[in-house]
Amino acid sequence: MIPRPAQQPPAPARAFPTGAPGTGALVEHALATGHGRWWTDRAVRPRAVAVTCGGHASPREV
Repeated sequence: MIPRPAQQPPAPARAFPTGAPGTGALVEHALATGHGRWWTDRAVRPRAVAVTCGGHASPREV
C-alpha cells in the first residue's frame, strides 16, 4: 500500500460510509481533523483505499 497524508485524502475516500457509528466515524475524523493516514493500492486510479488513525484501520474496495 502507498501511504498518503491525512491532509490529502484520495478521491475514493468518498467510498466510505459516513454518518454512522463505527468505521464511518474513523473516516469522518480523518477528513475533519487531518489526523491519521490514508493508504491506496496504486498511485493512479486506486482499487482499494484504507484509513488508519489511533491504532485503528478501515479498508475499502473502490
